[in-house]
Amino acid sequence: MQRLKVMLLVMGLVGLTLTSCRKATTTSIDDVTSSQDHSNVTQHLNTTMDDAVNTAGGVTAISGKTEGIYSLVGATVDTTQRDSGIITITYDGTTIVDLTFKRSGSIKLQLENYASGTRWKDQGAVLDVTYNAVVVTNVVSGAHYQYDGANHITNTTGGLAWKVLAGQVQGSVSHRHTATGLTVTFANGSQRQWSIDRTRTYSNTGGVISLTVSGNATQGGYSNVDVWGTNRNGNQFYNQIVTPIEYSNSCSHYRDPNSGEFKHYVNNNILDVILGVDASGTPTTSCPWGYKVTYTTSGRTYTRVVQYWQ
Repeated sequence: MQRLKVMLLVMGLVGLTLTSCRKATTTSIDDVTSSQDHSNVTQHLNTTMDDAVNTAGGVTAISGKTEGIYSLVGATVDTTQRDSGIITITYDGTTIVDLTFKRSGSIKLQLENYASGTRWKDQGAVLDVTYNAVVVTNVVSGAHYQYDGANHITNTTGGLAWKVLAGQVQGSVSHRHTATGLTVTFANGSQRQWSIDRTRTYSNTGGVISLTVSGNATQGGYSNVDVWGTNRNGNQFYNQIVTPIEYSNSCSHYRDPNSGEFKHYVNNNILDVILGVDASGTPTTSCPWGYKVTYTTSGRTYTRVVQYWQ
């Protein structure tokens, strides 16, 4: 069974050259870092969240289906408390995934209202996903982020996402992911609180398997916001999904978005990102090369085409 590797892009934007006064340049670099942090953090939040919901979907006592335990890379699953609606995933801290990153820490999954008969396959079921010192490290650069705190995943449609991803069933399964106090710890030791409200829809239509991500919240005067909070420098940011972000199995993996657009608002500046372009920055549906970033600051506009992180 092919496991969906949901990874929002890594934005390698620190090479943008901004020709303005020293203060404006420093602010601009900070804003780019803010956008890059958002991309990196949500990328690995996606991969670990997929581990969580698909593991819950593979344990019979939790899912409500008689299926085997979902296979994870670099992690073990403790099901000894499954009869209480609890599962724990522990990452080994050593296994390198996709030649790029490794993970440590644990995630506790608890199905709400389990004792009353609710199972994860049921429409409206809520899975509490608590991160305990989950550290994701890029083995090439050494960059790392730590996640702590509670998330809530609502199975808004019912059904099991992994069965859609495996091509066993047609149709769609949607999850709503919310969090109000996810703590993100950066490599410099700073800790920030982030909030999340987004919908992730897994679909199998005629053998074409896809994931679509959209924002649900209205924050800071912006609609369709998926993540908001303060960045590592303590500045408020809002991330708005303008056009839903879509991944599919049309190429060799799910890591890179085929299409979509989001805007990152911070310090009264805007980073606009168009996903799914070729090396010249032209949108394409044939295995996109990367994404195009348009950044406006101090009355000037800059454009850069960046290859997806492989």
